[in-house]
Amino acid sequence: MDKVLKLCEEITEKIDACERCGKCCKSPFLLPEDVKRLGKYAKMFNENGACPFFVEGKCKIYEIRPTVCRIYPFMFLPHGLFLINIQECRLAREIYRILFPNERGERNIVKVAITKLEEMEKRMINLRNPDTY
Repeated sequence: MDKVLKLCEEITEKIDACERCGKCCKSPFLLPEDVKRLGKYAKMFNENGACPFFVEGKCKIYEIRPTVCRIYPFMFLPHGLFLINIQECRLAREIYRILFPNERGERNIVKVAITKLEEMEKRMINLRNPDTY
């Protein structure tokens, strides 16, 4: 699972299409490792509102932000890894376009195989380093 989280985080950072709208900052939930990493800040999160650290389009705790924030617009759900909010999020739309170049439609959520993430990462590395094949 750590490998998948790392892949998701790397992909979202490399795509760099986030509009900083804050939709992903609505009611973030914390994993046990997030509580440990966030320390005293973990107590400031609540389940009923927006993240208290998203201020004026910026995350005030970006370097230690929760896992759910690090991998958005990917989300682990009981049945696997999904790309969510494709219609509302420019970053999700761009990732969807790259992951599924031949698909068109009005999907807002799609299940993503780990192999698709690995393929995407390889393509992105090759785009940055054209001499590498």
